[in-house]
Formats: sequence, structure tokens, C-alpha cells
Amino acid sequence: MKKASVKLLAVLLSINLLLSSTASVFAFTSSVENQPKYFGIAADPHLFPESLIDPDNADFQRQTHNNSKLMGESEAILKAMLETAAQRKTQGIYPMDYLLIPGDLTFNGEKPAHIKMAAMLRDFENSTGIQAYVINGNHDVNNYGAQS
Repeated sequence: MKKASVKLLAVLLSINLLLSSTASVFAFTSSVENQPKYFGIAADPHLFPESLIDPDNADFQRQTHNNSKLMGESEAILKAMLETAAQRKTQGIYPMDYLLIPGDLTFNGEKPAHIKMAAMLRDFENSTGIQAYVINGNHDVNNYGAQS
């Protein structure tokens, strides 16, 4: 009989916890603005910092030959995208609230590329008020091609 009362008490406490949590969620959602949120998505920038580019280097030439990631131009492309998003928000053309970057931030996980990406996104957030959210991809972590 004692086991049954402990189980009943556990069930009642669980139901109470669930109901009190649900009430909190409803109270929170009703207090949130009913304004739409606008998202921008920039997938797979594959940033390779200009500071690492050496066009005379055989490894650089091999990596960029027949490669669609535009390794040598990736930083300029990312800068242009961030500047365009900032201008469009300022001009009211597209009032973006959030920028999502779902993976492959860097060419092959290079540490200077991660540092450069973080700095560029921090500046973008500070100058525009647009919050940037990133998810690491297979080119960013656990990448055997990243050497340093």
C-alpha cells in the first residue's frame, strides 16, 4: 500500500508541475509583442581570411582550382552581404531582426577564420542591432583538414 501512495503522490506532483509550467508559458506568450520577426539566412560562407591568402602558394592554388567555394573571395563576399543587410535594414527595405548562419562558417576550420568571423558578426550586431546566430558545420569542427 505504501508503494501505491508514493506513486500517486509522484503522479500528482508531476501533474501540478506540468500545469504550473503551462500557465507560465501562456502568460509569457501573451506578454510578447505580436509583431512579426524577420530572419535572414546566410548558409555556408566558408570564410577564408584575406590575411591567409597567398596566390603563389602551391597549396592555395590546389585548393582554389576548380573549387566552387571561392576561397580567395570569401571574405569580400561576406563583407558585401553584411553591408547589404545593414543598408537594407537602415533604408527600411528589409527590417531583419535575426541573421542565421547554419554551418560551414569557415573554409576548413582554420582558427584565424573563426576569429575573423566572430569579429565581423560582433561588428555587424553592434552596428545594426540584428542578432546573429550560428551553428557550426562539418567544415568548422572535427575537420581533419584543419591544421592550425
